[in-house]
Amino acid sequence: MENAKKLSRRLAFPIVSRLFGASVRLLRQTRPDWQPRRWSNAELRKLGSRFTGAVINVSGWDDQDQEGGRYVDYFPGSTSYAVSNVGGARGGVRSDDIPLDLTEPVSEECRQKFDVVFNYTTLEHIYDTRTALNNLCALSRDIVVLTVPFMQVEHWEESSYEDYWRFTKFSLVRLFEERGYSVLYLSSNHNPVYPIYYFCVASSHPERWANKLAAIPRNEVSSVLESGSLYSRRVAPGCKLMT
Repeated sequence: MENAKKLSRRLAFPIVSRLFGASVRLLRQTRPDWQPRRWSNAELRKLGSRFTGAVINVSGWDDQDQEGGRYVDYFPGSTSYAVSNVGGARGGVRSDDIPLDLTEPVSEECRQKFDVVFNYTTLEHIYDTRTALNNLCALSRDIVVLTVPFMQVEHWEESSYEDYWRFTKFSLVRLFEERGYSVLYLSSNHNPVYPIYYFCVASSHPERWANKLAAIPRNEVSSVLESGSLYSRRVAPGCKLMT
């Protein structure tokens, strides 16, 4: 009897595997908005126009959004826009890049030089994440916009960067809180077929943003965290938390 069960499982596995693969492909075809880059770009488009002043894309490579656009265009209200990079397979690709290594303390001339600091899927590749986040916050006079993976396969490039960490909504709130920042907006593309990212906006002056982000349309795959949650003590009134 036991052998018959084992045989049945062995015969069923390839059938179930093919059905699962077909389901994944179908879901990806019907819900391309779940793809993490496309989803996070859409999140940034919703908020980017609300920010003004000097903006920097930290470790931004060539500033491409992988949808045929550039991130500079996501911040139409910026008075200046810079990109920083560091040596590596995807670093230092433009002559006007700002050289910036997130593992080293930010220079005095760069401290609080920018109103908005944007960083896309970099922290998972830096072992000393706390120093890197210290630097992102030190660069900013107010806003840090961060995208990080929650669930994604390991990815790295030889002799360039490795892959160390994944982040939860709990860790993001705590990490920013420790640096004197409040999370204003937090969302995720939770789904069953693509890598899952968190998109986070934090501010060192949350009082400036009370109620300003509350009208942002809710992403279909997100849900608003209700008052009384872990975050209600830590987030500026009127700001939006999503997961």
